[in-house]
Amino acid sequence: MPVEPAKTEVKEGEHIAFYRATDVGSLKDLELSAERDEANWIANIKIMELAKDDDFEGTAITYKDVPDFKMGHLTLVSFSSEEDKKKLKEQHEQDGETFLLEGEANVATPENVVKVLVFREKPK
Repeated sequence: MPVEPAKTEVKEGEHIAFYRATDVGSLKDLELSAERDEANWIANIKIMELAKDDDFEGTAITYKDVPDFKMGHLTLVSFSSEEDKKKLKEQHEQDGETFLLEGEANVATPENVVKVLVFREKPK
């Protein structure tokens, strides 16, 4: 289920959303939240990184504004090793998804740091 960012910052041409680890129950929750925020802000996900705000651990996602929003769904997948990352990239690219970025996220608890690959499905 998508979660609301605990905090957002708007700068020229970009939005930065902070999602508290304790609000994000799963990587799927973060994926759905990012998709919603991309659509609401007419922006593309560009950076996913660990962050801290008001003593809360979480994930910051930076979105860059775009002039036209015709995008497919996001896919966020976790990986544990370089070999795992390589296999996942190959698999998702064979499925027609575009690799966007690699990042880290806090999921469910501040201690649960997940290495993440972000892909985009082709728009239908």
